[in-house]
Amino acid sequence: MLVSASLLADDDFAESRLPELVARADAGSVCLLSLIVSACAFESTELDAYRPLNDPSEPLDTLPAAEQGRRLLAAAEQIAAAVSAQAGS
Repeated sequence: MLVSASLLADDDFAESRLPELVARADAGSVCLLSLIVSACAFESTELDAYRPLNDPSEPLDTLPAAEQGRRLLAAAEQIAAAVSAQAGS
């Protein structure tokens, strides 16, 4: 999930979609992975219980382009590992 201030400010997301995603993650039916793309209150939401793919204090949009690329590659590798682990269980 790409997390930004806009996403977290969306009432439909906060009131409907986020609780559903968290419930499914808690039940083990989905793997909840967040990529922080802009400064936001990530740590003030239920998402904080799930380790994000990048450091919330360093959202992607604050980084130079080359570093963004490296972080996106690292996130893609983490996602691939999570998908493999999910498929193996």
